[in-house]
Amino acid sequence: MALTVRPFRRPGVAVAAPAAAVVGMATGVIVARNQARHGLLLTLVSAGQVAFGLGQDAVLNAGINLFGQGAVWEMDELSFTTEPISAVADEADRVLAIQEF
Repeated sequence: MALTVRPFRRPGVAVAAPAAAVVGMATGVIVARNQARHGLLLTLVSAGQVAFGLGQDAVLNAGINLFGQGAVWEMDELSFTTEPISAVADEADRVLAIQEF
């Protein structure tokens, strides 16, 4: 018997085009406020450290931090917000992959 796998997608949830952001040593918005947001994935593509602020400025070594290439943060029901997401890095030119739903 063959097994068929079908991806689950919530009705009405659109997947935004993949994006990337270059994060520097000054906090800045990387994902704009979005009242239609249902989820968000952020992946550190480069080496180093990036910190996030949910609806406020990011502070390095405080709150949510990603360390090292390939580190991933997924917005969940406890961290969910439609407010802007800001980021700051330990060095200039850290790259984040962004997937918003």
